[in-house]
Amino acid sequence: MSVLSRITEVWRRQLRFKPILWIGLATFIGYRIWPQVGAAFGVDSGSAAHPSFQLTTLDGRSISSAELRGRVVLVNFWATWCAPCRVEMPGFQAIYERKRADGFVVLGISTDADGPDRVKRFLADHGIDYPVAMAADGVAQRFGGVNVLPTSFLIDREGRIRNEVSGIFASVALEQAVNRLLAEPVTASASSLALASLSGLNDARTTSNPLYSNMMSGPVVAPRNSVPAPENLSSSGLSPYRAAG
Repeated sequence: MSVLSRITEVWRRQLRFKPILWIGLATFIGYRIWPQVGAAFGVDSGSAAHPSFQLTTLDGRSISSAELRGRVVLVNFWATWCAPCRVEMPGFQAIYERKRADGFVVLGISTDADGPDRVKRFLADHGIDYPVAMAADGVAQRFGGVNVLPTSFLIDREGRIRNEVSGIFASVALEQAVNRLLAEPVTASASSLALASLSGLNDARTTSNPLYSNMMSGPVVAPRNSVPAPENLSSSGLSPYRAAG
C-alpha cells in the first residue's frame, strides 16, 4: 500500500469516528450546562424533595432546615482540595453579600476528611464568611446522594429542592435563579413555619443563634394577611467530577 493510500485510509477512519466524538462532546456539555440554563430561566432540575437536616457550623452554631424555612438557600457540597469548588466560591460570596438582606443564604458543607481547622484556614484566606459546616454522617443522602464535587442544591422558601447543579455553578446563572425564587410568593404554611421557628428561638438570641448573627441577617418573607413577625425579632472521599468509589 502506498503512502498516499495509507494517509487516505487514516482520514477515512477519523471521519467515521468524528460524528461519535462530536455527539459525545455535545452530550457532556449539555449535561454540565443545561442545569444552569434551567436554573437561570426557571426550569426546575431538582427533586422537589424537602431535605431535613441539622448541622453545626464551624463557629459552633446550630443551623437546621427548619430554621431556614422562608429563605432561599444554596446548599453547596465542597472540599478545600477541589479545584472547581475554589473557582465558584468567590461568586457565591458576592451573591450572598448582595442578596442576604433579601432572604438569601449560602450554606457550605465541607467534605474534608482532615477536620475543621484546615477548612477554617481556607475560608479565612479566601475571604469566605457565609455559613459553613462539616458534612455530618448521612447528610448527603438526605439530598439524594452526592457523587461529584462540587454539587449544589438551590432550595426555595418552601424548603423544596428546585435546582441541582453538579460541577461549577456559574454566578450569572445562580443570581438569576436566586432572584427568581426570591420573587416567588410565599405560602402561609411556609411563612407560619418559619415564624414559629424564629419565635421559638427568640429567647436564645443572646446565645449566638445563627439567625440573629450578621452572617444570617435577612428577612423571612411572609405573605399578606399572614401571622406578623414578633416585634422583638430583628428583620435584619470524593473527587471533582468523579463518582464516589
